[in-house]
Amino acid sequence: MGKQRGYIAAVFTEQARDRLFAQFAPVFDTVIAHHTTLQNNVDEPDVMPQINEIRVIGVTTDQRGLQALAVEVDNVRYNPFMGGNPYHITWSLSSGGLVPDYMPDAPSEIPSGDLVPVRAKHSGPIIKQSGFVSTEPVVLQAGKDFKVRHIPR
Repeated sequence: MGKQRGYIAAVFTEQARDRLFAQFAPVFDTVIAHHTTLQNNVDEPDVMPQINEIRVIGVTTDQRGLQALAVEVDNVRYNPFMGGNPYHITWSLSSGGLVPDYMPDAPSEIPSGDLVPVRAKHSGPIIKQSGFVSTEPVVLQAGKDFKVRHIPR
């Protein structure tokens, strides 16, 4: 059996999630708060990328239905594997939220102007477009607070 396509993510422990929930209450009805994506649409690698630290540096709440935490991964804010969008944690989504279809998977896509249901993939572009409110940093450590994993699609 061949390797499965998916994404590589820093997946948070329950203890790390609880620490973050204590500081950032979910605003919308669908809570995600699971991981930070490091690479998307990739085969499972023989060796996982090594990261040491994720630092939560801010939060954004888009009233169209998305709440996300802005993060840095080993002191890097923008993900070179995700079109230069900011690293983030999709925190909560509104089940009825709609956003313009200007936030495509690939930055080169032309927006249609239509409204689409808000999804986790919109977090990075919304932070990039609207910014975030800085907060006291919360530092998460590899091994203790998260583990890097390949998640099949």
